[in-house]
Amino acid sequence: MEIQSNTIYSDHTIQLLLQIANLHNISPSINEYVTNLKKVMTKLNIPLFNISCLSNIEGTDHLLIFPDWNRIKIWVPEIELEDKTPQCISLNIKKLIANRSLFKRSILFSLLRGYTIISDNLDIDKTIGHNIATYSLNQILHDFSMANKELSQILTPEIQNKIVSSSAFGGVLSFPLFAGKDVIGSFDIVFPKSHLTIDEDEFATLELVTKLIAGGLRQYRYQNKIILSETKYNLLINAIPMAIFVINNDYTIIETNDTFKSWFGIEHPLNKKCYEFICLQNNPCEDCAAKRAIATSSPITREQNIPYFGQSRFFKYTASPISAPSGNISAVVNILEDITTRIIAERKIEKFSLALAEEVDKQTKELKEKQKKLELITDTLYSLKQANTINESIRYITQSLNKLGAKYCVVTLLSSDVNTLQIVEVYPDDFQRLLKKVAQDNILNIKLDFDEYTNIPFFSVIKTEKDIVIETIDEIQFLIETTFPEIDINNKNLFLSYIKDEIIAIYPIGSKHKIEGSIAIAIDKASNEENKDFIQLLLNAAAVEINRKRNQEELVKSELKYRNLVENTQDIILLCTAEGEIVYGNSVFYKLLDYPESHKPSFFDFVDENEKHLLQTIMKHSLNTGTNPQPFEIQLYNRNGKYTWYELAMSLVPLDHTIGIQIVARDIERKKRMEAHIQNLTEFQEKILQNEMIGIITTDLNGIITSWNKGASTILGFQPFEILNTPLNKLIYSEDNNQILPKSFTMNSIINQPYAEITMLKKNGNILTTLCMPSLLHDDHNIPFAHLYFFIDITEKKLLEVESLELNQRLHHAQIVTIVSLAKLAEYRNKETGMHLERIMHYVEILAHELSQHPDYKDYITQEYIRDIVNSCLLHDIGKVAVPDHILLKPGKLTEYEFEIMKQHTVIGAETIAEAERKVSGRSYLNLGKEIACYHHERWDGSGYPKGLKGHDIPLSARIVAVADVYDALVSQRPYKRAFPHEKAVKIISDKAGIHFDPVVVIAFLKHHDRFLEIKETLL
Repeated sequence: MEIQSNTIYSDHTIQLLLQIANLHNISPSINEYVTNLKKVMTKLNIPLFNISCLSNIEGTDHLLIFPDWNRIKIWVPEIELEDKTPQCISLNIKKLIANRSLFKRSILFSLLRGYTIISDNLDIDKTIGHNIATYSLNQILHDFSMANKELSQILTPEIQNKIVSSSAFGGVLSFPLFAGKDVIGSFDIVFPKSHLTIDEDEFATLELVTKLIAGGLRQYRYQNKIILSETKYNLLINAIPMAIFVINNDYTIIETNDTFKSWFGIEHPLNKKCYEFICLQNNPCEDCAAKRAIATSSPITREQNIPYFGQSRFFKYTASPISAPSGNISAVVNILEDITTRIIAERKIEKFSLALAEEVDKQTKELKEKQKKLELITDTLYSLKQANTINESIRYITQSLNKLGAKYCVVTLLSSDVNTLQIVEVYPDDFQRLLKKVAQDNILNIKLDFDEYTNIPFFSVIKTEKDIVIETIDEIQFLIETTFPEIDINNKNLFLSYIKDEIIAIYPIGSKHKIEGSIAIAIDKASNEENKDFIQLLLNAAAVEINRKRNQEELVKSELKYRNLVENTQDIILLCTAEGEIVYGNSVFYKLLDYPESHKPSFFDFVDENEKHLLQTIMKHSLNTGTNPQPFEIQLYNRNGKYTWYELAMSLVPLDHTIGIQIVARDIERKKRMEAHIQNLTEFQEKILQNEMIGIITTDLNGIITSWNKGASTILGFQPFEILNTPLNKLIYSEDNNQILPKSFTMNSIINQPYAEITMLKKNGNILTTLCMPSLLHDDHNIPFAHLYFFIDITEKKLLEVESLELNQRLHHAQIVTIVSLAKLAEYRNKETGMHLERIMHYVEILAHELSQHPDYKDYITQEYIRDIVNSCLLHDIGKVAVPDHILLKPGKLTEYEFEIMKQHTVIGAETIAEAERKVSGRSYLNLGKEIACYHHERWDGSGYPKGLKGHDIPLSARIVAVADVYDALVSQRPYKRAFPHEKAVKIISDKAGIHFDPVVVIAFLKHHDRFLEIKETLL
């Protein structure tokens, strides 16, 4: 507030007031500020008792109290105060307010809320515009003494009684000190009993002093905040093994690191002059490096003694000026590097060998390298804070690691669920292109699953939180093979060619609180050992920043996901105040209700006047009880007055420090039209719906049952009240339930509707089969609004079909018996063939199954085809029945004439089966048998018989049986030859591929020839 007073101050008073205004500039600390302030208060004859100030100590708010113990001695001369009585007492604010009931009754509660505290015996002009809280002297003194244990031990009840009785302790006036609108402390005055009336001028003076004190304390609070924000920076500079101190233009120290404090043996160097420690004098040095840096606006570096350390130590002194935004030099950063060892080495260079000099140079170089590396880490950490994305941050990290000696880098980050590890960066680009070739994929798309890749080093360092070093070629190969299991030998050798003289070091990226991922670097062994601490420091700091950015990105994604959900829904979503004012509406709201997005109307604008009162009552009841109302139906009007039925769901949500209402409105216009449509059914339609033989069910577009006729109850056993408002899919027994959901179509005729056989559940648990015909109902605007299902029970019909299937199976069995009988007729002519037919069946089945996987035959060779060819192959030599015994059983080679007669068995066999086939109606199972009997001696090159067919002109069934028949003939003993070994038979068939046999069939044979051998040895 502004001070309104006509008080005229003397020059002396004005000078003292100016001293108060300038105290913060001449007082390095708040303690000195309060001490100097007490002196000025004495000169102004202001009976100051206490100054308090809010301060943040180690992240916790404290109230610093600076009592004037001398004034307490005036009140109670016999009080004994020890020399160790603290000049400043710190009160933890959290502990003070822990007991809320006690705290709210204390003067501190009113004071911290900005009230001016006045004792009830003090007379002050009532026209003064202040928030005033009045307390008794006893309570004020009691609350002050109980604020802290030390105060309560000094201000005992006995001492308090003596203080109150003292003539010097009359009235208390305590002003809150403000920083803007925030209370930052108090200015407490105690008037003697002889001075209990405060006039307007005196009050105005005290107000002016209050504002001056508040202004001074604000400066110390700002400094306190600056110190807190610089904590992380101090941790970094404190790790530097050089003394660093920053001074302003008048040589006052404003910042140091711990090394400086340690070297100069001072715990609190701030606000002191640098020359007091560096030069051990009371004035700046004549040839001050900082002074020259300010004058020249450029860094100054020199090597010199520091008087504090005498002549025995030497330092490299670097003074670097810092420019303010205005361009003026505002401060100087001074770095002291102890170079005593180097200087001594230089002075002894004539006495010692060249090797010692080189060692000194080496140490000097290492110190410089460390300084450069620390500067690199500092710059990198600054860049990480400025980076916009995680990828940008990781790029800064890999570039810095490259400067620390890393030739290649591969960075991985854990997923949010910690189940996968994704490669997110490969440095440099040429190495990324190499890994893309090795992985045969974009390397940045690769995700390593924890369960599958648990033993790879990338996961090992994450689990143990310790780095590992891979040095040997075997270890590097293991890393490659486990990370890229599909890698071939050429790509593996290509990768190894890049890693020549380097080792691979893998570090975890994380702090002591959380691991973010891991990073693998290819680096020479010496550089890794030399820079290991710097690398770990960099990665630990980077992990904190990566975690922060990941949290930011997750928050953005979460917000975007919620917005997409709200904007992409088909429902209206609104956020309203308790008065119905719309503060947010999704795009569907503006579209469906035809309202401009630039306006924020009231929700009540969209309802009829007759329902507005009801809606307000529902919202008021919800807000008063804190409960969400049940969903209800209501008509909403758009801007043109057209109404639509909606179902409204309301819920309470936080809204800008108050409670708002979220409204979700779902369009139920179709549902209402369907209800009206059903209600308007004629009596004739109702009789159709109640037919007991035909079940009729209607559902909404989501499949929820809305009506159920008498026929549905008769067929399924459920009454309407038991089944309405439940999903229709619950009545479907098998996975065929998808068939019952119809697609949208035009209802031209009920006959043209699709139908399906659906297995359904009755109420008693029995299963029945129905024939279901679905339909889609449309309103007058041709908009679908419901599904209609007609169904009948066809369970008995299905049972008859099962019986028919059993008869067909019996007929098939009779066919098999016929085939085997015919085949045995030929086999009995030649007893030496033994189990020949049984083996042929197994061989043919193996080949047919294998060929069914071939692209050319997978659609041709069905399970039915395999069954028929296995059964019919038995008839391949049925024609030999007509060959005379002296030819069929001849032990030697047949003559040309005899061979011609033998070849006729193919034609005779085919004609015999054809004659039988003509006597069978419908599809004949003998068709494949006829093909096999006729053509199984044809050859791929066209040199076979009886017709000399070539290639694919030969039926597939005959090509399959040809390989099976020849194999069995080769490995079996016959009248005219001995049995060949299995291996020789395989070679003969393999050599004849493309000449005698179909090459594809031979490939199938070679793939399973070991199974042929097992069958041959089993069925002798």
